[in-house]
Amino acid sequence: ELKFVPESYSKTYLHWLENIRDWCISRQLWWGHRIPAYYCQDCGDVVVAKEAPTVCPKCGKNHFKQDEDTLDTWFSSALWPFSTLGWPNKTEDLDYFYPTDVLVTGYDIIFFWVSRMIFQSLEFTGQRPFEHVLIHGLIRDEQGRKMSKSLGNGIAPQDIVKEYGADTLRLYEMFMGPLDAMKPWSTTGVDGARRFLERVYRLVTEVVKIDENDHSLEKIYHQTVKKVSEDIENLRYNTAISQLMIFANEAYKNPTMPKEYLEGYIKMVYPFAPHLGEELWNYIGHTNTITYESWPTFEEHKTINQEITVVVQVNGKLRD
Repeated sequence: ELKFVPESYSKTYLHWLENIRDWCISRQLWWGHRIPAYYCQDCGDVVVAKEAPTVCPKCGKNHFKQDEDTLDTWFSSALWPFSTLGWPNKTEDLDYFYPTDVLVTGYDIIFFWVSRMIFQSLEFTGQRPFEHVLIHGLIRDEQGRKMSKSLGNGIAPQDIVKEYGADTLRLYEMFMGPLDAMKPWSTTGVDGARRFLERVYRLVTEVVKIDENDHSLEKIYHQTVKKVSEDIENLRYNTAISQLMIFANEAYKNPTMPKEYLEGYIKMVYPFAPHLGEELWNYIGHTNTITYESWPTFEEHKTINQEITVVVQVNGKLRD
């Protein structure tokens, strides 16, 4: 009932479950959900209950001491898919949103979080918590090391957003490479992402001229809609962005196009740069939000039939 993307990570998941061992769920931490186990101080009986017991079921006395340990972080995190929606009550949110469609997470917590969400959901709701598990890689520092507090080599997202904008960070992370790859952080790459978004902004606000009769960009437009649509559907965000870059280059060479092409291009930019997409949508005369607009469509016979090789410079390296 579950599909891992990339599929190879399902082996990691199954390896843990096929070699399962008892899970020590108690932790000696100051912060966390306190274990709801109460020990009778007279006979030693243990009562696990939602509320503190008033009478010991074994000896009838009422001297209890609650367990001082907290639950493992992953124990409560594993309840996330349904507990956030109102479970155990039958709420509208639970009925509408559960099971969910996609979980996006790092490969390093497949066992700690993913597997536990799955077996807790199966135990308490009888359903899988999600259909797809999308595994992403980790962004490492420029030397290829994992970012950590001890090394002091982490990048604060809010600092990048303050300097470059949220759209730039979002686009850069999706353009760095295949989603599941290990990717070194590069400030040069962030600069490149910002330059592309600035290029898109100028294209819409300064360069494009609307002419409903000029279809010289017809082939590349339909090819772009097809390529971006298929890549998003298959989670290939980096190549979808490459195709958006190709169209921008062609539009700068021949900036006259029907309004349909310009609107369609902004719609395709929007998932990768939502703030920019919304601003450009309003700039070309719309007063409504772009969020609920329909996705652009393409005609197969108008797409480019032959494969094309595109060279994009990223981080000082040429990538086909």
